[in-house]
Amino acid sequence: MLDFSSLLLAAALSGTCLAATMVAIWLTAPRAGFVLTVACGIIVLVAHVILFWRYTREPDPLLCQIALALLSLGFLIICISAMQYLGVREHRRAIAPTFAAMVVCAAVTFMGLDGVGFVITYATVTALLSTIGAMFWINGSHDRRILLVVSFLSGTCALSFALCGVVLMAKGQWTLGVAPDNWAERLNSVVAVACMTGLGALTLSLHHLQAQIELKAETMTDPLTGLMNRRGLASLYGERTFGPFMAIVMFDLDHFKRTNDIYGHPVGDQVLCRFAAVIRRYARTGVDAFRLGGEEFAIVMSRDGRAGL
Repeated sequence: MLDFSSLLLAAALSGTCLAATMVAIWLTAPRAGFVLTVACGIIVLVAHVILFWRYTREPDPLLCQIALALLSLGFLIICISAMQYLGVREHRRAIAPTFAAMVVCAAVTFMGLDGVGFVITYATVTALLSTIGAMFWINGSHDRRILLVVSFLSGTCALSFALCGVVLMAKGQWTLGVAPDNWAERLNSVVAVACMTGLGALTLSLHHLQAQIELKAETMTDPLTGLMNRRGLASLYGERTFGPFMAIVMFDLDHFKRTNDIYGHPVGDQVLCRFAAVIRRYARTGVDAFRLGGEEFAIVMSRDGRAGL
């Protein structure tokens, strides 16, 4: 049967392999910045596991402070990676409370209350993991099945850390002097390895999903004007029947060929972009604009939400 040290080493090995895989993927797709951020977070967590394993063998207050700080920092970086993927820019809401908790943890640990330091760190990690799960559940707009699994794994991992803190508080272990070793810690080691491995695999799936979405958007977008192209029109409305609450407006710019002949194609491109900007200015729910090719444009209007004909 695996002992506590073996579980920690298994977690470190699993995290190292996962981080190396993500770095390799990021090198092939540098635009996927969130993958590199996840890898950095996992590397920090691997460093935590190694130092914590050392602390279980050679208890030292300074080593304890560093290990706890790395645990909070690692999950903070992973939380930031989730914000990157979901387009949430309010990083300060996660960074400021986490660093505040890290400072308090270091202070109480320095005073000899390392048990309190562990409780604070576990509470911080629980909050970060819960935030990740909530963000994916609320802000996710992609495949809900994948997002549901991400939320479930984050919540499960958060619960395991919360149990570690609850057990320490229930036993009144405010001063330890050694690494905590109880059923909750052992359970947390197993759950953390399983959940982090699962989250790593899902990160790769999310990267693949994002790449597919970006590729589809590129194939449906006119590169000059930024409007949807003929393929986008066929994708959105190719199989829809136009009824009394839908309409299509076609535009063909007069004398456009003459503009190109007299002023040149760069000026013609500016004309197309300016006309596209005029169309985009009146965009609203239920109104989609397309460039069909050359100087031909189209607008499809439908009664959708607040829009009407």
